Amino acid sequence: TLIYNSYGLAITSHAPFESIGDIIEKNHEMMSQKYIVEEVDRRILIEDTDKGKELSDNVNDLKNLMFLYDCGAIAQKHTN
Repeated sequence: TLIYNSYGLAITSHAPFESIGDIIEKNHEMMSQKYIVEEVDRRILIEDTDKGKELSDNVNDLKNLMFLYDCGAIAQKHTN
């Protein structure tokens, strides 16, 4: 299994087994070995992604709107 996450890139190999039911019934552990292929110095966070930047921009826009509303620069819009 190839694994890519905020910690890096890894490959895991799993020991063969008959079925999940067999493992549960006999109370066996699934054996696997993990090999780290690439480890990052700093974890990748949501804020480091394009979506994170977009979310951060949205939060800043909302904070600016709240500030303008609180200081009276914009009024509440009433709809009927």
